[in-house]
Amino acid sequence: MNMAEQGRWQWGWVLTASALAVLNVAKIGAQEVVSDNEALTTLTYPVRRVATPIMLDGVLSEQEWGTAVKVGGFRVSGREDLASEQTVMRLLYDDTALYLGIKCAESRVSDLKAAVLTHDGSVWHDDCVEFFIDHNHDHGSYWQFIVNSVGTRYEAAGFDPTWAAQWQATTTTAADAWYLEIALPFKSLDSETPAPGDVWGFNLDRERRAGGGTQLYNWADVKGVFHSPRLFGHLTFVSQDRQQEAPAEIAGLVTTVQGREAHIYTDGGYWIVRSGQPAKRWSYRDLLRGARDDAGRYWAELEKIYRERPDAPGHQQFETQRVRYEEVQELARATGDVDPEVCAAGKSFLDGLEKKLRDLYWQARLAMICERF
Repeated sequence: MNMAEQGRWQWGWVLTASALAVLNVAKIGAQEVVSDNEALTTLTYPVRRVATPIMLDGVLSEQEWGTAVKVGGFRVSGREDLASEQTVMRLLYDDTALYLGIKCAESRVSDLKAAVLTHDGSVWHDDCVEFFIDHNHDHGSYWQFIVNSVGTRYEAAGFDPTWAAQWQATTTTAADAWYLEIALPFKSLDSETPAPGDVWGFNLDRERRAGGGTQLYNWADVKGVFHSPRLFGHLTFVSQDRQQEAPAEIAGLVTTVQGREAHIYTDGGYWIVRSGQPAKRWSYRDLLRGARDDAGRYWAELEKIYRERPDAPGHQQFETQRVRYEEVQELARATGDVDPEVCAAGKSFLDGLEKKLRDLYWQARLAMICERF
């Protein structure tokens, strides 16, 4: 049983009717419950309003989704490592529903596991996306929704699979990814249309099976246990005309979501807010530059070694990385916003490259030292 399944069944029982009553409590103010937020870094996504409903066809067209904040950088759950197969999410809302548009990059599309075809079946045994909503923002009551790569759905109230909701999901598959569009009507959650400024607990996770075994990826890190509402990220609903967040507004948001540090996502990056400090904006390109600098130190040293000693160990292996390294270098040097998916791929390459270069550096250095004796 993997960690996600442990989180799903660890209690060995489903919620009783009395326990489920918590799902129907009146909405309480965020300030009253923020102490239950246990995330060291709280992630917050601004959900922008749209005038017309999203057409669910499994195609994430820019015409429909272009105004949504695009977020990537999903990590292996419980670790700092970026997921090898990235997930990119976008959310929007209108008067009636919350919409999710998701891309799951997949280098082995032909190996996607999609055995479950029955609604409310064990969809989590397939390649799937799970998302969780705590619309009371109480870090305790929540709903779970799962969709596999062929559109089979599952929903539950906490651990109770008997809860039912009306919602829609459509999937498509391409050569290097599978795509998902979801419409979740607010009435299915017994909720009114959120007002600008409303905050919901939220997280999006992915279980990947196509690579062999199981890989668990997440947006907000729930440390391998998806049912961890005190570690969820947050959705902040914003008006249709608010397309960018200003520093003063960001500072106000963090008092609502709390946490020791908050990352408030926006176009091309996010704001970092720490208590008592001014908000600081980081672009995805800034993150890429940091990873470039880490790998660059070893790259410069190895170039010097191999220039002086072309026969030093690892030279050929070093050269095989040059084309991709220079591509990522150029991406980091450029200006303006960068697509988060492209950035995540570049950073993942640099993170792996740093480890390879470190090993090559010490192989070459040790060989040179041994030659002196």
